[in-house]
Amino acid sequence: MLKSILIFLALTGGARAESGWVPLAGDAALTALSGHTLSYPAGATQSFAPSGDTSYDSGHLQAGRWRIDGDRYCSVWPPSDQRA
Repeated sequence: MLKSILIFLALTGGARAESGWVPLAGDAALTALSGHTLSYPAGATQSFAPSGDTSYDSGHLQAGRWRIDGDRYCSVWPPSDQRA
């Protein structure tokens, strides 16, 4: 399923990067994701709980775990127990 994700935060208001997106890493990525939900272009959503739980809903709900390890987003999606 989702083995990795490149984390971006859309800029809203104020100065905007030409693309409208800014790459995030480390604590900035943790803050941007924790307690929030991302909406993907095809209509799926992914929620990121501060506890490290995550859910991906594309019409079928799948539960997993997430964390920021250094500057990398890592997740594990059962039945796998391998973080990617």
